[in-house]
Amino acid sequence: MKDKRNKLIGYAVLVVPLLLLPLAVKSRADMGLINNVLLLYIVSLGLNISLGLTGMSNMCQAAFWGVGAYTAAILSTRFGAPFLLAVPVATVVTALAGMLLGVLSTRIKGIYFAILTIGFALFFSLLLQNWPSVTGGGTGLRNIGSPDFIFFTVETRKQLYFMLLAFAALSTWFYTSVANSKYGKSMIAIKFNDTAAELLGVDTVMRKVLAMALSSGLAGLSGALVAYTIGVVTPTQFIYGAGLTFILILILGGSGTVLGVAIGSVLMVFLPEVLAPLKFWNTAIYGVLVAVVIMVLPGGLVSILLRIPFVWKIYTIFQKKRDDSRIEDLPQVPGGQAQRPSGQPVLTVRNASINFGGLAAMSDVSLELYPGQVHALIGPNGAGKSTLVNCITGVYKPNSGAIELDGKSLAGLTPHKISRLGISRTFQNLAVWIGLTSIDNLLVARDGIQKAGFWATVFNTKKARQEQAQSLAAAKRLLVSMDLWELRDSYIGTLPYGHQKMLEIARALMANPKVLLLDEPAAGLTAPEVAILVKLIKDIQASGVAVLLIDHNMKFVMDIADKITVLNYGKVLVSDTPEVVRAHPEVIAAYLGSGIKRTKGVKKDA
Repeated sequence: MKDKRNKLIGYAVLVVPLLLLPLAVKSRADMGLINNVLLLYIVSLGLNISLGLTGMSNMCQAAFWGVGAYTAAILSTRFGAPFLLAVPVATVVTALAGMLLGVLSTRIKGIYFAILTIGFALFFSLLLQNWPSVTGGGTGLRNIGSPDFIFFTVETRKQLYFMLLAFAALSTWFYTSVANSKYGKSMIAIKFNDTAAELLGVDTVMRKVLAMALSSGLAGLSGALVAYTIGVVTPTQFIYGAGLTFILILILGGSGTVLGVAIGSVLMVFLPEVLAPLKFWNTAIYGVLVAVVIMVLPGGLVSILLRIPFVWKIYTIFQKKRDDSRIEDLPQVPGGQAQRPSGQPVLTVRNASINFGGLAAMSDVSLELYPGQVHALIGPNGAGKSTLVNCITGVYKPNSGAIELDGKSLAGLTPHKISRLGISRTFQNLAVWIGLTSIDNLLVARDGIQKAGFWATVFNTKKARQEQAQSLAAAKRLLVSMDLWELRDSYIGTLPYGHQKMLEIARALMANPKVLLLDEPAAGLTAPEVAILVKLIKDIQASGVAVLLIDHNMKFVMDIADKITVLNYGKVLVSDTPEVVRAHPEVIAAYLGSGIKRTKGVKKDA
């Protein structure tokens, strides 16, 4: 009841001033500026999906803005389409254009993706200028008409304000629904480490395409509204430079947040008015302002505003809250499908070989992994251990040989498909998503298990809620078993190394694997943390999950492994029980060292 009352108060504090704002504005010009704020807010909210959440260097948001505007204008002036038809069609057409660009760019990223989007923006600008039969050329399209809602027509700027406010509210709901869903969390994971996301079941290609479609869709909505708000569209409105305005909005306001976009939009509309008398200094002032914000306030101006207690209290009212008391516990650590007959291996590697530039990194490597077995893979640095793991998980494609999971070949499958079949892993170097909390790191790894589609997730259907409850229950059980439940809402990048290492294992288990690949899990851990790790691996083993373990801590390996395979120069030196491996003369000479015969403990390889 208290939460509902607080939310009502929060809505009143936010909505009432926005509804009363036109009463305080007497100037028609000022009303026009406020309407511009709302239009910039919607298009920048779209950019916040591709750039702010997913980290894609999208430099053509102005072009998508123009696609929406010109589509609506053409439908209105050439075909007489009504407002209620032209706006949705313009939004969908622009989303499809963004999706197409996303598909074309799936193989490139970073600066190369930025260059591609710049090229698209310049091409669109030239198209507007040089296709007069469709776009009207340099004069554009005019007499678009006013928004018609059947029972009434929007004509004045104050009426336009309320219409734009309604669309801005709808866009805000849509953005927050996406950002708080599994789709938004996985986009953030892609931003911080797309390789880890792919290897843990996220279809990163399709997620990037989706991000571009959603980003451009909101740009198209804003563009269509621009056409009806102004009544005219011209090429100069959608030149490449306009896209820099949207990027400045995210930089100055704060990317990844709704409030940051709102602050940036207000700033980029009214700051030019304030600086109008200093027109020769405008560019320099913008440059200094951006530099100061980037160096001093990397989170944007919103980070200052949120330090004000009243603003923070109102802001938290609108944050989606999780009722942890209602999360049910699971009886066991997740993972481990139904037990198979002991004689049937779950993972089989037969004569796998791979070369890099003529150098044999792995030659005729074979091993079998059984349910509930801990199979260690050891050898000197450069022996091919991580190469084998990368071949199993689809990062590399072997030149010859076969890799099978439950008798099914993994050849040619992408990493996220292999993960969804039941192979999960950790990484030699930490690959946690520092932009997400501990529990969200775990929840993203359920992406391949959850079946609810995009619209079901956005509208929070019963199926989506059930899947979310199951994922939360699995995450809680793991965090409680590791004594990390109290850190669930801490950003994982702020935690000690040992905690991050344990959470990375928990994240791999969230994918409900048949096979768990642990790449140096004990590296950097203290003795008490290693003891916790040993217990955890034994629990995983008891649940029926097969574990392939790589580590240089020989005491840890010998104590926990059922079988050990030793690699040297990419070849299998020996594959047997720990006792046999410990006494094997070639293993002693190649890796363990002569001291192994004198003591039960084993020297750690440097």
